[in-house]
Amino acid sequence: MQFPIQIELRRSRLLLLLLLVVHVLALASVASLPWPWEIRALPVVAIGVSALYCAARPAGILALRLSDRQGVACIAAGGDPVPATVLPGSTVFGRLIVLRVRMGESGDVTSLPLLPDSMSAKEFRALSLWLRWQAAAFAGKAV
Repeated sequence: MQFPIQIELRRSRLLLLLLLVVHVLALASVASLPWPWEIRALPVVAIGVSALYCAARPAGILALRLSDRQGVACIAAGGDPVPATVLPGSTVFGRLIVLRVRMGESGDVTSLPLLPDSMSAKEFRALSLWLRWQAAAFAGKAV
C-alpha cells in the first residue's frame, strides 16, 4: 500500500434501505396495537420524523485519509482534515466495517457504519486491511 490513501465516502443505499425497513416494521407494530388511533398517532409521528431524519441527514464525514504513521484523518463537510484516533471498538467484518473514531482535540466519538457500497471495492479492502494492520500493531505494543 502506498500512503496516504484517500477514501471518498458515499451514502450507502443498503444502509438507507435497512433503516427504512426498520422504520416500516416499527410502524407496523404500532399499527397492530389495540389502542385508539389518537394514542397511536404520537408514535407514528415520531417514527415518521425519525425516518425523514435518517433519509435526509447530511453526511458528517465525507472522506478518510489513511497514513502509516499519523493514523487517520477525517475530512468533514468544511473540507479540512481533522486528525482522528481509531478506537478499539472498531470492527471489521467481511461486508461491514464499524469505524469508531475520536475526532481531533474536541474528543467527540463518532461511529461510522461502512458498507461496501459506501466506497469502491478496492478502497473497502484497503480500509479493512489498514484497520487489521493497525490492530496488530496496537496489540504488539506494551501497554
